[in-house]
Amino acid sequence: MNGILTFTSILLHIISFYLILLLFTKISSLKQTKNEQESILEETEQLLAAFMLEQKEEHDRFLKELDRTSAPGKTGTITEKKEEPDQKKHDRKEPDPVELLPEHLKHAEVMEDSIEWTSPALKNADEVVTLHEKGYSIEEIAKKTNKGKTEVELLLKFRQN
Repeated sequence: MNGILTFTSILLHIISFYLILLLFTKISSLKQTKNEQESILEETEQLLAAFMLEQKEEHDRFLKELDRTSAPGKTGTITEKKEEPDQKKHDRKEPDPVELLPEHLKHAEVMEDSIEWTSPALKNADEVVTLHEKGYSIEEIAKKTNKGKTEVELLLKFRQN
C-alpha cells in the first residue's frame, strides 16, 4: 500500500511540475507579446507625433501663404446671405456667422441674397474674356495676362458655359 501511495505522489509531482512549466512558458510568451506591443505602440505614437508636427508645419505654411497672398490687395471679399429670423432662431442663441470667420476674413462685406467671392483669379478671367471679345488671339491674351495658353483656353471654355 505504501508503494502505491509513493508512486501516486511521484506521478502527481511530475504532472504538477509539467503544468507549472507550461504556465511559466505561457507567461513568458505573454510578457514577450506585451513588450512587442508596447514597442509597436511607442513607434506608432512617434510616427503620429511626427505626422502631426508635419501637418502643423504645413498648416502654418499655408496660413502664411494665404496671409501673404491676400494681404497686399485684400481683394477677396465674402458676401453672405441674410435670412429673416424666425421664432426658433430666437429661442436658440447662435453666434453671428461673421464672428466664426478667421480674423483675415472678418472684413468681409455682408450683402443680402447672395454669396459672392471676388478674387484676382476672377478678375483675370473677366480680363481674358474681355480681350477675347475684342478679337485678341489666345496667344496674345496669354502674353498680356501672363498666363499659359492652356489656362486662357480653360478660362474661356468655363466662361462660355
